[in-house]
Amino acid sequence: MRAARLTPELGLRLAGALLCLVGLLYCGHSLAFEFGPQGGGDLRLRWLEHSYAWRGIDPLFVYADPTRIEPDLGPMHAGAYPAWATFTGLALVPPCGDFRLTQAWYLVLTGLGLAASLAFAARVARRARPGSAGALWLLVGATLALFGNATTLRLGQYGLIMNGLLAAALVLHERRRDVLSGLLLGVVTFKPNISALFALPYVARLRWRSLAAASVYFGLALGLMLAWTGSDPLEMLRQWFEQSGRWDEGDSALIGLLLAAGLPRGWVTVAGLGLGVLVG
Repeated sequence: MRAARLTPELGLRLAGALLCLVGLLYCGHSLAFEFGPQGGGDLRLRWLEHSYAWRGIDPLFVYADPTRIEPDLGPMHAGAYPAWATFTGLALVPPCGDFRLTQAWYLVLTGLGLAASLAFAARVARRARPGSAGALWLLVGATLALFGNATTLRLGQYGLIMNGLLAAALVLHERRRDVLSGLLLGVVTFKPNISALFALPYVARLRWRSLAAASVYFGLALGLMLAWTGSDPLEMLRQWFEQSGRWDEGDSALIGLLLAAGLPRGWVTVAGLGLGVLVG
């Protein structure tokens, strides 16, 4: 019986299967931690944030003003997301009375996001020439993405949910379902630091209907949430920028180093955004 010859294509398939298995095991381990006694992490913070929002209280102001703390909810120990993100977040991390129900819903959405991400990676892989440099880079990138997303699972963050939504938006974009694709692009603005660059393909291809749909969703999410909480939009933005600046304190990355050097925070923020666009 002749042994199978190890070709570049077969090698990539074997390596991909092995690395995917390791990545999925790592994701499983992270989920087990999230649902364990030490878990909760950012997911619990979002649950608390949305609990305040559901009561008509802007969580940004709870963090800034301790007099707004609800006794049965307790204080906000970290800055909150802006209003448009909170609107979408209420569906992603609903403020259920029992936090375990919120965790269960998070598990469902994360599983769907993981499935969508893997399906999208497989879709891209089918278009790559076997054994090519493009196929190799796809393998490396997908593997690194799995490990990065495992970290977001461990912390109870939105990573895989956002990936699934972005994958669906890009597939709809390719199929010229402009309005639906744009609406999903608007939904993922709940993490603008990640999703903003994904608007560039729409601009480059002049998909104005998609961009208009995304803008409509963004405007509705912002307007409805401001109306629900009775917040002033300018004060909301001021609070958001002020609180987001505190997240950089003690950061050893580039932004933290620039701030430590005494550069004005506003200039550092603009420079960081510009660098992100260039790199992206």
